[in-house]
Amino acid sequence: MSCGLSILKNNGRGFCWYQEYYEAYEVTKEINLDDGTHIEQGTEFMEEGFENDKYTLHFSQDPRNRYTNGTGEYEFSLFALKDFSVPAKWAVDKELFECAKENIINSISN
Repeated sequence: MSCGLSILKNNGRGFCWYQEYYEAYEVTKEINLDDGTHIEQGTEFMEEGFENDKYTLHFSQDPRNRYTNGTGEYEFSLFALKDFSVPAKWAVDKELFECAKENIINSISN
Protein backbone atom coordinates (compact mmCIF):
# COMPACT_ATOMS: atom_id res chain seq x y z
CA MET A 1 0.00 0.00 0.00
CA SER A 2 1.30 3.42 -0.93
CA CYS A 3 1.31 6.05 1.82
CA GLY A 4 0.06 9.18 0.19
CA LEU A 5 -3.14 11.03 -0.35
CA SER A 6 -4.33 8.30 -2.69
CA ILE A 7 -5.35 6.08 0.24
CA LEU A 8 -8.93 4.93 -0.27
CA LYS A 9 -10.84 4.16 2.89
CA ASN A 10 -14.50 3.26 3.08
CA ASN A 11 -15.70 2.07 6.44
CA GLY A 12 -19.33 2.82 5.69
CA ARG A 13 -19.14 6.43 6.85
CA GLY A 14 -17.75 9.65 5.48
CA PHE A 15 -18.39 11.34 2.20
CA CYS A 16 -16.07 10.86 -0.75
CA TRP A 17 -13.59 13.71 -0.88
CA TYR A 18 -11.03 13.72 -3.65
CA GLN A 19 -11.50 9.94 -3.97
CA GLU A 20 -10.89 9.40 -0.25
CA TYR A 21 -13.08 8.82 2.77
CA TYR A 22 -12.49 10.64 6.04
CA GLU A 23 -14.61 11.14 9.11
CA ALA A 24 -13.32 14.53 10.30
CA TYR A 25 -13.29 17.76 8.32
CA GLU A 26 -12.33 21.39 8.83
CA VAL A 27 -14.05 24.58 7.68
CA THR A 28 -11.82 26.56 5.29
CA LYS A 29 -13.69 29.88 5.45
CA GLU A 30 -16.22 31.64 7.65
CA ILE A 31 -19.79 30.45 7.14
CA ASN A 32 -22.75 32.75 7.78
CA LEU A 33 -26.10 31.01 7.28
CA ASP A 34 -29.42 32.72 6.64
CA ASP A 35 -30.70 31.66 10.09
CA GLY A 36 -27.99 33.72 11.84
CA THR A 37 -25.58 30.84 12.41
CA HIS A 38 -21.90 31.82 12.28
CA ILE A 39 -19.17 29.16 11.95
CA GLU A 40 -15.51 30.25 12.09
CA GLN A 41 -12.78 29.07 9.74
CA GLY A 42 -10.88 26.19 11.35
CA THR A 43 -13.92 24.66 13.07
CA GLU A 44 -13.92 20.86 12.85
CA PHE A 45 -17.00 18.81 12.07
CA MET A 46 -18.08 15.21 11.62
CA GLU A 47 -20.48 13.72 9.10
CA GLU A 48 -23.41 12.21 11.02
CA GLY A 49 -25.70 10.99 8.26
CA PHE A 50 -27.05 11.35 4.74
CA GLU A 51 -30.67 11.83 3.69
CA ASN A 52 -32.45 13.51 0.76
CA ASP A 53 -29.15 14.30 -1.00
CA LYS A 54 -27.83 16.22 2.03
CA TYR A 55 -25.22 15.40 4.66
CA THR A 56 -26.02 15.98 8.31
CA LEU A 57 -22.96 17.55 9.94
CA HIS A 58 -22.13 18.08 13.60
CA PHE A 59 -19.84 21.04 14.19
CA SER A 60 -17.59 21.10 17.27
CA GLN A 61 -18.46 23.36 20.18
CA ASP A 62 -16.36 26.49 19.87
CA PRO A 63 -16.97 29.78 21.69
CA ARG A 64 -16.22 31.66 18.46
CA ASN A 65 -19.24 30.04 16.77
CA ARG A 66 -22.92 30.88 17.08
CA TYR A 67 -25.28 27.98 16.40
CA THR A 68 -28.79 29.39 16.07
CA ASN A 69 -30.34 25.94 16.43
CA GLY A 70 -28.32 25.31 19.62
CA THR A 71 -27.03 21.90 18.55
CA GLY A 72 -24.33 22.53 15.96
CA GLU A 73 -26.04 20.10 13.56
CA TYR A 74 -26.80 21.30 10.04
CA GLU A 75 -27.47 19.82 6.60
CA PHE A 76 -25.43 20.65 3.50
CA SER A 77 -25.17 19.32 -0.04
CA LEU A 78 -21.93 17.79 -1.29
CA PHE A 79 -21.51 20.83 -3.56
CA ALA A 80 -21.58 23.15 -0.52
CA LEU A 81 -19.21 20.91 1.46
CA LYS A 82 -16.61 21.02 -1.29
CA ASP A 83 -16.84 24.81 -1.23
CA PHE A 84 -16.04 25.27 2.48
CA SER A 85 -14.22 22.21 3.82
CA VAL A 86 -11.20 19.92 3.65
CA PRO A 87 -10.34 16.76 5.60
CA ALA A 88 -9.01 17.74 9.04
CA LYS A 89 -5.21 17.62 9.18
CA TRP A 90 -5.21 15.22 12.13
CA ALA A 91 -7.48 12.85 10.16
CA VAL A 92 -5.06 12.87 7.22
CA ASP A 93 -2.09 12.39 9.57
CA LYS A 94 -3.90 9.45 11.20
CA GLU A 95 -4.48 7.85 7.77
CA LEU A 96 -0.81 8.28 6.83
CA PHE A 97 0.28 6.88 10.21
CA GLU A 98 -1.97 3.82 9.86
CA CYS A 99 -0.69 3.25 6.33
CA ALA A 100 2.95 3.49 7.41
CA LYS A 101 2.28 1.15 10.35
CA GLU A 102 0.65 -1.38 8.02
CA ASN A 103 3.61 -1.21 5.63
CA ILE A 104 6.07 -1.82 8.50
CA ILE A 105 4.06 -4.79 9.77
CA ASN A 106 3.84 -6.23 6.26
CA SER A 107 7.58 -5.82 5.65
CA ILE A 108 8.41 -7.57 8.95
CA SER A 109 6.08 -10.48 8.29
CA ASN A 110 7.39 -11.06 4.73
